[in-house]
Amino acid sequence: MKIIVVGCGSIGQRHLKNLRLLGVIVLVAVDLDQKRLKNLKKEIPNLKTYTNLDDALKQESPIDAGFVCTPTSLHIPVATKLAKAKLNLFIEKPLSHNLKGVDNLQKIVKKNKLITMMGMNYRFHPGLKLIKKMIDGNKIGKVYSIVGFGGHYLPGWHPNTDYRKEYTAKKKLGGGVLLTSMHGLDYLRWLAGEPKWFWGHMDKVSNLEIDTDDMAFAFFETDRGIKVFMYTDFLQRAPQHRLDVVGEKGNIKWDFFENKVNIYDSAKKNWISHKYKFEVNDMYVEEFQHFLDCLRKKTKTKIDINDGLMTLNLAFSIKKSSKNGS
Repeated sequence: MKIIVVGCGSIGQRHLKNLRLLGVIVLVAVDLDQKRLKNLKKEIPNLKTYTNLDDALKQESPIDAGFVCTPTSLHIPVATKLAKAKLNLFIEKPLSHNLKGVDNLQKIVKKNKLITMMGMNYRFHPGLKLIKKMIDGNKIGKVYSIVGFGGHYLPGWHPNTDYRKEYTAKKKLGGGVLLTSMHGLDYLRWLAGEPKWFWGHMDKVSNLEIDTDDMAFAFFETDRGIKVFMYTDFLQRAPQHRLDVVGEKGNIKWDFFENKVNIYDSAKKNWISHKYKFEVNDMYVEEFQHFLDCLRKKTKTKIDINDGLMTLNLAFSIKKSSKNGS
């Protein structure tokens, strides 16, 4: 199997290393930064590198799949070029920063019968998978509400880089906390169902040197009657990421940093902790294993680009609600 990774920043580099770990022998990397590619070749034996995507596609054809790991604003143009070349697609979140070209990409994907997957690795997190199983298995009865709360301090996100130069800090590149926090919107949809109505707010409230939002929250009700609240920001010096679920027969609490899910049993009137072993890279490896299995079996992935579009539309609806105050 041959896979091309377009965009070799931190996430692209992680993907290349994990693909090699999973046994993908022929890997091709495309990035404008020649120094970055040179360093990658030292770490990944026999890696083929290019600074031009057209050259890579021409010289390395046939290729089984393409990974889109560029800044958000380039996701659709790059994915469209790969799809026209009949490559199956793995696209990092979010799908895009607007809807331009999305319909065309969907048409090309359908015409060429391509397998697609969005990079939503939190669906492969052991804690969230356990919560999903408990909710779907009616372990706490009817679910009334889910609250997601998280945030981190943007300058400390990638300590070895200048946050002001990253795509997350630039509106034109698809930055901002809401689009960067698409994982939360995605797994809340996955856990609670599709939103029926929503209200949201986003703003730039700090002195961070960015030209986009640094704080956002949303409230919505899903088609399963579950009330959902999500808060996220670029402001918290102490990173946080947690989830609270309220049900008729009990509660569920999860904190990303604790490696356990706490369940309150109302009948026994006590909390039960379900602990698990977890390394951040584990969910990326499981995510890629799923994608590679789907490529080999020629089956649909759990999270295709249509699913990615639904999450993106939710983000745009929150932006519209914030702008209109409705």
